[in-house]
Amino acid sequence: MKSCIGASYKVADIQVKPGKRTPAPPFTTSTLQQEASRKLGYGVSRTMLIAQKLYENGYITYMRTDSVNLSDTALGDITNTVKSMYGEEYHQFRKYKTRMKAHRKRTRQYDLLIRVMLPLMSRTGSVYMS
Repeated sequence: MKSCIGASYKVADIQVKPGKRTPAPPFTTSTLQQEASRKLGYGVSRTMLIAQKLYENGYITYMRTDSVNLSDTALGDITNTVKSMYGEEYHQFRKYKTRMKAHRKRTRQYDLLIRVMLPLMSRTGSVYMS
């Protein structure tokens, strides 16, 4: 390490590579709460209170949602507005993927579990079976 001090360095080559960054998907209610907790240490109540105030003051459109996708009508209006105001080169269509398929599958599994367990619970008075 000491031999590095005062040494002479020369850049031999610079490679410029195209980079592509895509923005994060919009927040859903749960991702908003998770990020507020993780980054700011806020609880659910505080997060939703702040979101409500942002909504009331016109800074956000709606703070409670379970979907990151917009209707086809809204997407068409946005596309037309961006293209007319800023030009074709500033419009990039994005469709975000959701984890709803996995959620629906889990929900079906839980529904099935409840349907099986409910009769057992009513007979034994408990979910614990010996």
